[in-house]
Amino acid sequence: MTETMIIGGGSGMGFALARVLVAEGVTIVGRSIDRLATARADLEQAGSGRVQTRRADIGREEDVAELFAGDQQVDRVAVTAADIAGS
Repeated sequence: MTETMIIGGGSGMGFALARVLVAEGVTIVGRSIDRLATARADLEQAGSGRVQTRRADIGREEDVAELFAGDQQVDRVAVTAADIAGS
């Protein structure tokens, strides 16, 4: 099974991408546990597929290292999280 990790997948473009790829299996990553839970419920309701969530802040190096430290197979990574305000 192909697995896609979408960083910034709890909302916006990342969530839209997750909706397209959910049948292949997705892991959505974001900072807000509540937003991730809502997105996961919506994705599971919308289609068949495996949805996982991971809480991480990509502005923190240790969070990024932890994302890829496990044994989860990741075939593709999409990053839609961005701090356009520069803060």
